[in-house]
Amino acid sequence: MPGGPRPPLDVVASWPAPNYINPEGRGPVTSRLAYALSPITFFLVFGRLWVRFYVQRNSGVDDWLMIAALVIFLLHFAWLPELTV
Repeated sequence: MPGGPRPPLDVVASWPAPNYINPEGRGPVTSRLAYALSPITFFLVFGRLWVRFYVQRNSGVDDWLMIAALVIFLLHFAWLPELTV
């Protein structure tokens, strides 16, 4: 079944009406989670790069793509306070 199993119609009817005027946001939780997981991300990425570049002396395309992804992550992380208002 594409899209996963669908809830029965009586369950959908019991849900509250959507609040489009003043929706509940989770911006502060997202910011705190990003701030908490970023040091772990840097440690793991730089650990892997150190092993691939200095210990094995064998880097691949995946390492360069990981560096590019880390740069994109840094650019997004710099704008995170404005994105999670």
